[in-house]
Amino acid sequence: MGIEELKNEIITKANENANKIDEEAHRAEQNLLNEAKKKREEIVKQAKEEVDKTLAKEKNERLSSLRLRMKGILSEAKEENSSKVLDDIRKMLIQVRKGKMYEKILKSMIEEGVNGIGGGALVYVNSGDRELAKKLKGVKIADSAIDCAGGAIVTTPDGRIRIDNTFEANFEERKDEMRKHVFDLLFKKV
Repeated sequence: MGIEELKNEIITKANENANKIDEEAHRAEQNLLNEAKKKREEIVKQAKEEVDKTLAKEKNERLSSLRLRMKGILSEAKEENSSKVLDDIRKMLIQVRKGKMYEKILKSMIEEGVNGIGGGALVYVNSGDRELAKKLKGVKIADSAIDCAGGAIVTTPDGRIRIDNTFEANFEERKDEMRKHVFDLLFKKV
């Protein structure tokens, strides 16, 4: 083999080796690009999942906050309506004083207080009820009047024991029970 053939064979083998190296480099480059592409896709996928989680969490927090505010508004409205009904009941109680049955009601309220105090009870009524109270036998009516919508306050002569049987006191005493009853009537789930 001559020098020229040897030279050509070396160049051919060098070209083959170079081509192999190019092919390996190209394959390595493709592998790196594919790996990089997969990593990129995974990072994008994780970022999207993270964004979705964050958005879902924020949405749930906002919904919870909104639900809580709505509950508060609803509760306020229910309380406002219940209070209005209780005020209407209070006004109706005051109107009872103008009715035909009031004399019997006042008598019953005074007798209840006198029975609770015992002998020598002193009865306080408002100025408009003095004449009605005086009709009761064996009851001592106080000289001074009280400021109330109706009913009476009964005390021992020394004032140490006192039974407040006025409309206002009875209303306040039963207010929570009435509020619950009114609330149940107005807002009971069907």
